[in-house]
Amino acid sequence: MCIVGGGASGVGLLWCLAKAQQLGITNDSWAITLIHDGASDVGGHSRTVEVEMNGQPVQLDTGVQMIAPTMYPGVISMLDLPEFASVELQQVVLHISCTFPPVNGITPFWGNFAAYQDTDLYRQGAPSAAVFEGLLAAANLRKDPIELVATVKTFLDKNEAAFLSPTDLALFMTYFLDPYMSIMNGYGEARLDTTALIDIAALWDLGYASFTAATEGYARFANGAQSWVHHMASLAQDHFGPELTLTLNSSVSQIYPTSQGGAAVKWVDLGTGLESLDVFDIVVSTLDMQTNAAVFNSPNNPLWTSLYEPRIGSTQGRKVGTSVWPLIPGYCYVHQDPSVLAPGMPTPLLETLQMNASFAGDGNGGFDLIKTYTTYVESNLLGITLKDPSEEWYLTMYGFDPAEYGIKPPATSPGHSFEWVHGMWMPTFMVEQKLAFHLAQSVSPFYPGRPGQQDTGIYFAGNNLTMDSEEGALMSALCLAQYAFGVDAMRTLLPPPGLKDLATWLLAVAEFDVLYALMFPPLLSDSTSTARSLDSLMGRMMALRR
Repeated sequence: MCIVGGGASGVGLLWCLAKAQQLGITNDSWAITLIHDGASDVGGHSRTVEVEMNGQPVQLDTGVQMIAPTMYPGVISMLDLPEFASVELQQVVLHISCTFPPVNGITPFWGNFAAYQDTDLYRQGAPSAAVFEGLLAAANLRKDPIELVATVKTFLDKNEAAFLSPTDLALFMTYFLDPYMSIMNGYGEARLDTTALIDIAALWDLGYASFTAATEGYARFANGAQSWVHHMASLAQDHFGPELTLTLNSSVSQIYPTSQGGAAVKWVDLGTGLESLDVFDIVVSTLDMQTNAAVFNSPNNPLWTSLYEPRIGSTQGRKVGTSVWPLIPGYCYVHQDPSVLAPGMPTPLLETLQMNASFAGDGNGGFDLIKTYTTYVESNLLGITLKDPSEEWYLTMYGFDPAEYGIKPPATSPGHSFEWVHGMWMPTFMVEQKLAFHLAQSVSPFYPGRPGQQDTGIYFAGNNLTMDSEEGALMSALCLAQYAFGVDAMRTLLPPPGLKDLATWLLAVAEFDVLYALMFPPLLSDSTSTARSLDSLMGRMMALRR
């Protein structure tokens, strides 16, 4: 078999199969090739770079920054296993600030921590923020699944009378809720008219979001997210030995089913330029849908037009995803350029991250949410007190190509800028595409097929199919392990007797049920029944979290 992509999904699948063999969950064996374009190690969107602060090397993440443990039960269950004792987490207190274009030379801003809450903007929006948080906390909301599957916009429209005035609600949405959800959802994309309330209710319900107080409970990988992916790969390599081949610094250009059976993979060594082509019994692509569109659309693929294009879509350029998947672009820079931060802010900077709209103003305080960006202040994220403020490092994330809008990207060291596309962290984002994608998966040897499915030997995983996060990446791999390999995947995360209680693992099982139903919808009569099934599963998951 061949696994394409060495991020958390591809390596998570690799680890799951190794663990399943160790536990006797499966007696199958595989000769595995994993192909990854990383020059020296696995990681993918979990990539970490090393920089120097206070004269010491530190690890900065370039993609994922933090995890929310009670919302990431799969990852936490894995880290609770004895073999992951060396993968440490570091607690993070999240200080968020939102800044906007200057008005009369003064930068409007607010923060969710006391030092930044004496501004006129915060005083204007705080009453509406309290109303919104009170509505989310209402007991009937937690019990009413119909209310929870409404969109955030529909919910606000329905409860408009609870706010002081329509003007107050509009200000709250524009300067508080939209920017906050831009941070949570990623890169200037709030989309309150398509985001289900159940997705954001969990943030406030579990204390991960607040307009009035810095939020606790977040954590980061102490040695960077790549250390987690690397450890999974090391455990798998130790188990499989010569049956596992890691092919690094190599880019896959084609995947297609063959007429003789199995699937072909073509790739090029990025160092030597040498091309390779091999046929495998099973191929698993963990690439994002933008990259899948390019890899699967080739003259050698007889099923591109009939099977894959309707579910993957033709590529439309880096900035807009594909014709089917509305993915979000990401332009990320690790740098030491403070000019990306808003002028006129308090010093020293106290926020963990700053949502900045200063370069997108109309001169009268207005701004374009899509053209905003977020900058993490790394010393605050890592809990480091800098001896010299000039040594500060930042991670700035754009949801657009800054050069396209005449915005100068931050000065950055070679090898410290990255581009990729992604979804949003919530399961309901792109839900129609996720539910329809099952027909692109090869028929499972273990479960009944659906009309239209074909036996191609090609399967897909990755957080585009679940939710954009380390959790979504891992859980997509576990879902595929069960579907394509017949592995009872959640048993691989079950803690040994006496080591841990089962609360986190039971929550992971509930989440697995939700995400498995997204990737492999049950054989129900219509999409409405499938959606109702998902709503019921998500309601159960929220109850377990509480």
